[in-house]
Amino acid sequence: MMWLRSSMSPFRSSFPGQEYAYKSIDCILMMMKQYNIPLSSEFHSDSDLQAHNLILKVGAPIMLTRNIDAPGCECTRLIVKSCFKCP
Repeated sequence: MMWLRSSMSPFRSSFPGQEYAYKSIDCILMMMKQYNIPLSSEFHSDSDLQAHNLILKVGAPIMLTRNIDAPGCECTRLIVKSCFKCP
């Protein structure tokens, strides 16, 4: 994961605005259930995934490594529209 973190820093810094850092979690927050995104049990128990920090900026494009196939998502290409601080 170190190569990913170091290679994405220049790209991320080209977008203006505040960075928001999120740590990976293994549960779904109650407030996120309102979106009705179906997640299989393998999403929570994939042993290949390591704990990580996700750093986002509003307006930055992101690409998911797995297609969530949710309404409003065009394949796996997304743009960050807003971020919130976790309690």
